[in-house]
Amino acid sequence: DTTRSRHSTDPRTDAFLRLTHAQALWQVESDSVVDTTEALKGKLVGIYFSAHWCQSCRGFTPKLVERYTELKTQGTDFEIVFVSSDRDEEAFKEYFASMPWLALPFAERDTKANLSKKFGVNDIPAPFYTKAVLSKKFDFDGIPALIILDENGEVVNKDGRSCVMEDPSSWTPPTLWEALSGNLLGKEGDDIVDEVRAQSEVIALYFSAHWCPPCKGFTPKLSATYEKLKAAGKKLSVVFCSSDRDQKQFQEYFGSMPADWYAVPPGDKRKEQLSTLFEVQGIPSLVILDAATGETINANARAKYPWKPPPVSDLGDARRRSRPCAGTATPCLAPRRSCEETAPWCSRPCARKAWPCSSPRRSCEGTARWCSRPCARRAVPCRTPRRSCEKTARW
Repeated sequence: DTTRSRHSTDPRTDAFLRLTHAQALWQVESDSVVDTTEALKGKLVGIYFSAHWCQSCRGFTPKLVERYTELKTQGTDFEIVFVSSDRDEEAFKEYFASMPWLALPFAERDTKANLSKKFGVNDIPAPFYTKAVLSKKFDFDGIPALIILDENGEVVNKDGRSCVMEDPSSWTPPTLWEALSGNLLGKEGDDIVDEVRAQSEVIALYFSAHWCPPCKGFTPKLSATYEKLKAAGKKLSVVFCSSDRDQKQFQEYFGSMPADWYAVPPGDKRKEQLSTLFEVQGIPSLVILDAATGETINANARAKYPWKPPPVSDLGDARRRSRPCAGTATPCLAPRRSCEETAPWCSRPCARKAWPCSSPRRSCEGTARWCSRPCARRAVPCRTPRRSCEKTARW
């Protein structure tokens, strides 16, 4: 029966209240509600989306309990609020009984929905190895999800789950240079990252493993391209981020790579941090970085040099064409007239095919029997003989 008038107007103490609109939270030890503001005042807060029916959640919760207990023992001002995705209140109570922290009352379904929407959390079970796929491809996270907020209600880390699983020493996600800091293993001796940056214009992070057949097929191609670039005077350094299962496999695989490549060996926490930072979904994966600024040049660079994403057509430039082209997967930047008048490939929708074909343009357009123009009589290009339709039809 708490009321909003009881809460402090201090934005630091009222942040979570304003964020969730929940005026009370449930605590398991006394089986009663506590005032939201008083319970979370001045604390780092983790919002834990989870459910009893979710197998991944039940596997992660004990690890989170260990981390929570450790922090409380150290005297850290930290609290967790369980936001349930359970299907009924009985399941909620049974699951919450195993947790030492607070919970949003199960009846607060609207508040739960608002929190899920705000932080992009969907009630889909997400094993740890699929988390990056959901986040990158569908722009949401599944459960379990742990969102870390500071005392002002600002997001510190939307992926607190990774911190618990990989690096429980900090809730703050590392920057690129923090994740890559320290010595990099080299065949001719180790170097620190700052030395590698000083001698490079571009750094390539190569996520790969000996046991991965596509990796073993791609590595020789990457090595050959690297040697060509070095011979041309390009200042490029490659860091192999290993997913090998043991040191023997790593040594054998790394030994097949160019002599001046560097490596982050298997088991090194930096590899997982870099994988999380760049949302690596599978291997082989190649990330190209500006060595001076750390800016990502291309996060998916399994393509030809110079490893930059294809540019988007300038819609304001009449000379550039923006139609899909049979010769490229995306609109290109070729001059419009030269492309449309002289390019050998047809890029117009065709009545004979569902997508622009790659037939020679002149032979296709000059001799094909079928009309490929949109027709007022039909929603799609028809198969009426071209000449009779274009010369005699009323439409």
